[in-house]
Amino acid sequence: MASLLLLTINYPYPPGEQFLEDEIGYWADSGFQDIRILPALGAGEPRPVPKRLEVSEPRETVPRAAMVSALFSALFSATFRNEVRYLRSQAKLTLATVWLALKETTQVKIAERRLKRFLADNPTDVIYSYWNNAAAYAACEQKRKGWPGKVVSRAHRADLYEEERAHEYMPLKRQYVDSFDTVFCLSAEAADYFHARFGGTRQSVQVAPLGVPVGTAMTSRSPKGNVHILSLSFCAPVKRIDRILEAVEQFAAKIPDLSVSWTHIGHGPLYEALKTEAESRARRLANLRCRFTGALEHDRVKQFFEDNPVDVFINSSASEGMPVSIMEAMSFGVPVIAPDVGSVAGLVSDERGRLLKSEPGPRDIADAIEECVLAPMARREVMAESARRHIEEYFNANRNYPAFVDAVERISGKA
Repeated sequence: MASLLLLTINYPYPPGEQFLEDEIGYWADSGFQDIRILPALGAGEPRPVPKRLEVSEPRETVPRAAMVSALFSALFSATFRNEVRYLRSQAKLTLATVWLALKETTQVKIAERRLKRFLADNPTDVIYSYWNNAAAYAACEQKRKGWPGKVVSRAHRADLYEEERAHEYMPLKRQYVDSFDTVFCLSAEAADYFHARFGGTRQSVQVAPLGVPVGTAMTSRSPKGNVHILSLSFCAPVKRIDRILEAVEQFAAKIPDLSVSWTHIGHGPLYEALKTEAESRARRLANLRCRFTGALEHDRVKQFFEDNPVDVFINSSASEGMPVSIMEAMSFGVPVIAPDVGSVAGLVSDERGRLLKSEPGPRDIADAIEECVLAPMARREVMAESARRHIEEYFNANRNYPAFVDAVERISGKA
């Protein structure tokens, strides 16, 4: 039987990577005999994982001496020299891009040293990196240097779309693409992008969608005369939450007879400023209430859908991969309003809510809210049922994750 090592940023330690919680149980039920998780960093109390899985203790920080040593090793490495040559060939050689290349190479050196020690004590057949990042490249380095196992990786959004990075540059990815046995993207669109941008064969760049559990619960609707709008995202500029705020305000002002509530779930650098501004605007309108909950644990988000009426879910992000937050809303029968960015069009349509242009303004979002929540009841029922059915058919955890696990088992050669 084969053994598997899962590389994460900090899972199961908080915060982040909460969507792994839906996937991890399927690994516990897989045919792999030994399954270990190696987080890069972590502190605090880890989240529960299935008993079969062993979690290696993460570092809280990288010691300064180790960082300096890795930096010098990176500076004189063939990897860094090759990256500088690539930048020169693309007319992108600047101090900024060279520094980005050096930083990423340093992170690979740090990850590789830790991984090498781990593999010396723990024979492993497959390394699965949840991200196509420095940790995944470190696994490729070990493979190049004689480790006999297989390396697979997922690619999501931040580790995929190069034009969204500083200077439209993602260091090192082209150097390692041919060392992966398989890179799994979340959609056909994402796989096409990866292949065209970074290389790899069609066989080595495959599609493995995420999924969410689809239970029996359907979110209830607000009583007559009330509307509840929900959004969920990290409070950062790329998420454009300010546009949701302006849209909700415009919608409430246009229809004063409606009692309008907007809840946002999520934390981040803009949280306090957005919360303060939302509360200020709500005080100007008697029929508007804005609530910011901060970050909620994954189970509490699901419970929120079960315990509260939600009439429409809004995503306004400038960049997305295949958003699990949208999947979860739709799995509870909630119509979704979202822009046509990344792979969102694979989830959202006018049949299941409103698919907006990639750069929607607040007025566009407000009009979409009105079209969704004030549609005749029969139309609202169709949108809700269509949203849930789409998740059942294409993004059902009980179908997608076993298929993904099976694909990795086949790659191991020991299934």
